[in-house]
Amino acid sequence: MVGSVHTVADVDVEQDNRRHRGGGPRRDPEARWGTKGSRNRVTGEGKRQRQRQVEHFFGYKAHVSLNAATGLSLAWW
Repeated sequence: MVGSVHTVADVDVEQDNRRHRGGGPRRDPEARWGTKGSRNRVTGEGKRQRQRQVEHFFGYKAHVSLNAATGLSLAWW
């Protein structure tokens, strides 16, 4: 089994960009922009089509995998 979770970074992006342009370090240098999920929609011809949602976040996307035989979990970003 594999799952993922989106975690939003506690960063004011505009202020962080100003700080970085001024030569300062970013508050959270490992955070990235990402998009969440997708949805199914029906076209005018009646065909089902998968469409990406336009929900952006600034933070992390962590993936977790579970080994059913051993019960051990493995996480990666």
